[in-house]
Amino acid sequence: MSLPVVFLGEWCRRYSRRDAWAGLGNMVVPDPWVKPSDAYSAYTCVREIYERLLPSVARALNGLHNTSWSNRYWRIVVGPWLQWFIGILYERFSTIRAALSYYPNLISMGVEDSSWVVPRDTLDFIALVHEDAYNLQLYTSLLRDQGVPLTFKSYEIHGKEVTPQSDGLSERVRRLLRRLSSSPRLLGSRAKSVWIDSTYFSAAMQTRLLVKSCGAVMPTGMEKAPTRMPGEGASRSSLCIDAEAKDEFEALLLRSIRDQIPRCFVEDFARVRDIAGHSYPPAPTAIFSANSWFGKEPFKQWAAGSADCGTVLLGTQHGGNYGSIDPMPSEEHETAITDRYYSWGWEREKRRAVVIPMPAPKLAGRKLIGAGRNRRGILYVATASPRYQFAFPHAACSFGEYLEWQLRFFSHLGPESRDETVVRLHIEDFGWDIKTRLQDRFPNLKFESWGLPFLKALSQCRLYVCDHLSTTFVEALAADVPSVLFWDPRWNRLRLEAEPYYAELHSAGILFDTPEEAADAIGSIHDVSQWWNGQQVRTARAMFCSRFARRSTAPVRQWAAELEKVLNSADSLRQAKMEKF
Repeated sequence: MSLPVVFLGEWCRRYSRRDAWAGLGNMVVPDPWVKPSDAYSAYTCVREIYERLLPSVARALNGLHNTSWSNRYWRIVVGPWLQWFIGILYERFSTIRAALSYYPNLISMGVEDSSWVVPRDTLDFIALVHEDAYNLQLYTSLLRDQGVPLTFKSYEIHGKEVTPQSDGLSERVRRLLRRLSSSPRLLGSRAKSVWIDSTYFSAAMQTRLLVKSCGAVMPTGMEKAPTRMPGEGASRSSLCIDAEAKDEFEALLLRSIRDQIPRCFVEDFARVRDIAGHSYPPAPTAIFSANSWFGKEPFKQWAAGSADCGTVLLGTQHGGNYGSIDPMPSEEHETAITDRYYSWGWEREKRRAVVIPMPAPKLAGRKLIGAGRNRRGILYVATASPRYQFAFPHAACSFGEYLEWQLRFFSHLGPESRDETVVRLHIEDFGWDIKTRLQDRFPNLKFESWGLPFLKALSQCRLYVCDHLSTTFVEALAADVPSVLFWDPRWNRLRLEAEPYYAELHSAGILFDTPEEAADAIGSIHDVSQWWNGQQVRTARAMFCSRFARRSTAPVRQWAAELEKVLNSADSLRQAKMEKF
């Protein structure tokens, strides 16, 4: 007997497979987060659960491993995964409940138990949760918990391999740094040290900081991990989280944490600790990173353990939307675990970390491009987001709206401007089939390969267009490249302190709230150089960059002075840190 098919969301209906699902009907569960306000409320709810459960998870892991690390230690080590997992399970739970409210007699298909997997680490979890099979595993647990009749199938569940971001050092540079760090001239000044890891400083700048500090500022990752690893460690069946569940979801969550917490926090915890001990120095004066706080497990254990022993933790932003978006989950986490946090120009109070505006490491040493009359073409930079919702306040349904905005933009853009536009898609498509969607509507649209570096592409275009609030538009404005920006303000809520700077971009005709307005603006710009060098545009860009893309003519000197200040005041910083905890 053939039964009608219910789709959990539009993300189920792959554009490339529309011939397969087009005849199955249009029964789609209404998205619980179609209103941005609901997604923001969900973020607040998930954040409250996370803060309430973290101490219980910390006690459970300390008990499992016979350790006594602080709550801050576990916030650094397990915190990113825990908050993501709570939000992901909350979203999947809410979607299933919505489906049952509309279709109470649902039956479904699930993953048989023998196929289930446990993520190896945080990066493996991220890779898995972007794929169909692992999400079906999560849905199977939820459907079974709700009493939905299931038939089971076996699946091969795995995600794409994800590696931590490189520190930007080639092996040749590593050899040079090893020689420099062991030179007699530098050895005498190493009593206090700042170890830097994935800070976005270029290899040249890292080398100059090392030399200028006489070896006190040292890049990590210069020693190899051990070849022999410990065997199987703790058993997750012994993990007991002593938290009281407030409702049905939290009861499910507590069971799911025990079943799905990555192996690096349970069975492989000692193995990761051994790698950290062989790869990093014991408790240096300070540790500095931009993005190793999320998926680099040995680094996290090293930094967290060092912090418990008095090491000062330093952080810096790694995205252009920091300081602008409200809320910004990664910024919340990073400013909650570090002692000093370096922004690209913005300030923020009432955070655990002291937020200090500094020249952006990612922008250091870059040359201004400016408006050139001889350059040709429009560079349109797009983005992509996982089909399966990953973190509130983002909602998967908002990306469907984003794709519609792209079509609206190119439909409204004049034929001449469209012919000179080259589209640079995100390196990941996540199953949205974005290129195919655009080509089906606009067959002559040109696309750029990632083989051409972004900065080179930026230097060649006469006009840069960006349809999302992220990093590349900040890089373009910092490079003084003529830019037209647009995005949906409903899904990109600004914090109050940021609003005046974006308002200036609006007034200057750089930023727009609809794709049609942006397309019209491009059509009206006949002389890009004259427009971009107008007084209002120059003022708006300068104000914005001072706040969100700060540069310096002497970044090495400024950063060396700041890190020297950290070393000289390390004792007082440690004292202030202990008082905050």
